[in-house]
Amino acid sequence: MRRPLYSELRTIYETSQADPHTFRLTMKLKDIVDGSVLRQAVALTMQRNPYFRVRLVMDHDRICFEDNPAPVPVLHTDRRIVLGSEQTQSHLIAFCYWKNRLCIDCCHGLTDGGGIAPLISTLLYYYCSQYYGTPLSSEGIRLADSPVLPQEWEDPARIPIRDIKPLVAKWNQPDFAIETGSIVHVTPESDVYNIRISEEAFMRFNLSND
Repeated sequence: MRRPLYSELRTIYETSQADPHTFRLTMKLKDIVDGSVLRQAVALTMQRNPYFRVRLVMDHDRICFEDNPAPVPVLHTDRRIVLGSEQTQSHLIAFCYWKNRLCIDCCHGLTDGGGIAPLISTLLYYYCSQYYGTPLSSEGIRLADSPVLPQEWEDPARIPIRDIKPLVAKWNQPDFAIETGSIVHVTPESDVYNIRISEEAFMRFNLSND
């Protein structure tokens, strides 16, 4: 699987060494984390979420996501790690643990908090089931052998506008348009577009509208 990063990713989640745009989710468990059990849980979790098992590559003048055959890292450390580096074998997601803490480091360009929530449920289901040896309900859990739906990983920027227009209208109600020195509320039938505006003009509008 290889798919290009859509252009919006670079502006929304642009990454630099000073501002890497990664996030860390930390969970405090009841007992000390067992690294071997966690590795098995991660393997099953990533089997169900193959679109998280990727690396970045250059394809001519484009940056693309590509399948990463290396195991997703499970590291016994409490320190932040460098995603996409040798430390993670170029993976953009990693799992760390120490004492009774379990955390996930992830590149914001790969997903956000909402997108990673189902992965957390899958991970905790497999980890707790094996660690405590207790059957748990799998209702609502994406299991390793369940099908991966296209809408889980398809690139929204590559969906034709006509296919997502109803969602755009729903996402942007209520909304407003910026006019000269005032705010004009739009109607539910309005189309909402992304625009580029100079920083000077934008700040002037902000100051004039407190």
